[in-house]
Amino acid sequence: MLILWGFGSEIEQLWGTKNFYKYFFIGIFGGAISILIIGTFFLPGLYAFSPTAGISALLLAYAILFPNREVLFFFVLPLKMKWVVLILFIFLALASYNQLILNLGGAIFAGFYLYIVAKRGRLKDEYNRYSTRSSSQLNRILYEPPTEISWKEKIKNKISEYKKKRRLEKKRLEIERRIEMKEELDRILEKISKEGMDSLTREEKKFLDKASKEL
Repeated sequence: MLILWGFGSEIEQLWGTKNFYKYFFIGIFGGAISILIIGTFFLPGLYAFSPTAGISALLLAYAILFPNREVLFFFVLPLKMKWVVLILFIFLALASYNQLILNLGGAIFAGFYLYIVAKRGRLKDEYNRYSTRSSSQLNRILYEPPTEISWKEKIKNKISEYKKKRRLEKKRLEIERRIEMKEELDRILEKISKEGMDSLTREEKKFLDKASKEL
């Protein structure tokens, strides 16, 4: 229940209550289905049911959304969330196999659901204002209906992108040219200070006149 409150409340803030409950109960349903299938066909007499399948689904979602966020493992050891979830699932593997199947089933079903949602929508970056331990932007999975783009819009976007790249390349070349001009100008001015104006060649005088107009 502490995990449900600690991790679930933040996910609920990001996804909304309806989506949060939907995901949580998909995890519970996935755990129950896993126990039912394995208990029927592979390990007769196997049974287990608890909300920990939903908790496992929440931990998986939290690790996907905030993999590099540091949490205090057992309130003592600071670890990144992806390692915390891995360690917890290893502990499950060392516990009873019925709980392992239940929790892994919930996590697998929930992970598959997240994959479908992410594939239909897209991943977006959003700063999590509720967090006090994160130092970077956090990934948030949101569903957004795909938008169809006509071939005219695609061509228009391609042309616009090409023009943008041309402008950027032109600016880059201009900046490099001005840097080279400044370096050459510094060399000529240093030569004048040491040897005088008469020491300049015809090309250097020509360049000096051009640089005085541009720089």
